[in-house]
Amino acid sequence: MRKKLKLFVITLTACFLIVGVWFFIYNKLSQNHGTNITAISRSGANGQKEAILAYEELKKEINQIIGILQQAPLQASLLNIYENKTKNFELLGVSKDITFEQALNMANYVGNMVGIRPAFLLGVLQEELTLEKNEMCYVTNFNTGVGIRLRDGKILPKTMSPRDVQGFLKITKELGKDPSKTLVTCPMSFGWGGAMGPADFIPSTWMAYKDKIEKITGKPADPWNIQDAFLAAGLYLSESGAKSKTNGGEYRAAMIYFSGSPNSPYSWYANGALALAKKIQANIDILEKSGYIESNIEKFKDTKKVDLDNTFGGVAPYHIPTTIPSRDSTMLFVGDIMLSRSVGALMDKRKNYNLSFINIAEFLRNADLTFGNLENPVSARGIKVGSKYSFRANPKTVEGLKFAGFDIVSIANNHIWDYGRDAFLDTLEHLKNSDISYVGGGVNSDEAHAGIIKNVNGTKIGFLAYTDLLSKNLSATLTTPGISFLELEQVKKDIVALKPLVDVLMISFHWGDEYQTTHNQKQEHIAKTAVDAGADLIIGHHPHVVQEIEQYKNGWIAYSLGNFVFDQMFSQETKRGLILEVIVSDGRIKSVNKKDITISNEYQPSLAE
Repeated sequence: MRKKLKLFVITLTACFLIVGVWFFIYNKLSQNHGTNITAISRSGANGQKEAILAYEELKKEINQIIGILQQAPLQASLLNIYENKTKNFELLGVSKDITFEQALNMANYVGNMVGIRPAFLLGVLQEELTLEKNEMCYVTNFNTGVGIRLRDGKILPKTMSPRDVQGFLKITKELGKDPSKTLVTCPMSFGWGGAMGPADFIPSTWMAYKDKIEKITGKPADPWNIQDAFLAAGLYLSESGAKSKTNGGEYRAAMIYFSGSPNSPYSWYANGALALAKKIQANIDILEKSGYIESNIEKFKDTKKVDLDNTFGGVAPYHIPTTIPSRDSTMLFVGDIMLSRSVGALMDKRKNYNLSFINIAEFLRNADLTFGNLENPVSARGIKVGSKYSFRANPKTVEGLKFAGFDIVSIANNHIWDYGRDAFLDTLEHLKNSDISYVGGGVNSDEAHAGIIKNVNGTKIGFLAYTDLLSKNLSATLTTPGISFLELEQVKKDIVALKPLVDVLMISFHWGDEYQTTHNQKQEHIAKTAVDAGADLIIGHHPHVVQEIEQYKNGWIAYSLGNFVFDQMFSQETKRGLILEVIVSDGRIKSVNKKDITISNEYQPSLAE
């Protein structure tokens, strides 16, 4: 596994060198002028004048140091990279330059979040510099992985491993990049190239961490984004053993980071990384003790509401905000969406898979986030294993969900497994390919219970979903796909895990009695228990009719929103539903409003007159 923040770490090394010399000179100047840092801070106007004089003297000394650096071949190359770092970072796909303080911000933030030493993270990245010069290539053959080197156009057969090509194509497609014009690393003297962006992750490894990064940042993970690169490197090192903060754990992590195995013959790499981490930590300690930077312990305790863009983008040099500026944002929650049976047949007949949403799409798309319950698998595969009322929708119907502006759907319901495992997995894949998130199930229990985080104009919204209207045997396990089964103790555990990461926590429950306009005692007990555990908003589905909405303590409960797209034309109650409009601002729910809908005989919801 190769990742090179080469240019950044060279810059950081140069900064440490210059700052270290700064302190040496400053101490000398302080002795010559009969002052010191404490004296300057206490001596009023006279002290300020002496500080200015000392600063001017320092500038002269620094200019002399630069002259010395330019005379040394290695140090001159460091200086050249330092002076041209904007251009070099742009070459790597990073649009913004970063300062020494911002780089240390990133290392501290990531280190605190994932539980590793910032100095170790920087040491590993700096060790990458010693390996070989960073060369960039383009992939030219997406079957074999052959590419060409940017510097001289030389054809290189091992530019990207064929097993990584499909992942690379998917990543670039999601980010709107042209894969044939997107730079990756060239192969080293051994192994393959094909690593992406400043963190130098190969596509298969990036895909393993993509969802985790998105849950932290609340936005699509981008390997060419500097903060996403830091997060990915930190997460990988943490999971590889660095979280122990012991010499053995960090040694193991460095080995895995470089080669993918703790038992590879590259012990020189791990030893080098640990030695560099020791030196970097010593420099950080000096800077903290001097007051040049604050301690990274107290400053980074509250990572819950850190604005990654402001922290890493240069808006606030070295000051990390504890709150995120936000504006009023609108979230819309709708009821049951069933795109099979008569609904699907009509769309197939008309060859229009946006048909069901024609009258409501503009309203939904104007919201900042739209959520619904997807009441069917989406697949052309599978064997019917559900009841006589089993649903399975044409994969093209996902086009309608995308057209209508849906950002996230719940798959925790009693019909999602109607056509078995294959259809369930196809549903996950079709939703992913359409950039629609899902909650309430997954490829394993980790995914099913982790939830989703969406950043809505600065407010982080967490989503979980559950049902107990399917067999518990269909629950996701560590190794098998399935749903998030509704067990209160598990729900509370999931809330405790997700709540610290978000401002507002929403839970969807598929529950209750069909066609009953009043909720039952079990629904109420589950909802209020969830609110007591930390949920802010409860959204209910399944009864196919609208049930009550109430406020309980600091939470809101909508027991059932009724139908949204369905073919139950047999009663007025099933032909009506609710859209719940939730306004969020400054990390909280500001208001909750009801929007009545009616469903036409062609299964199309519209806002009620």
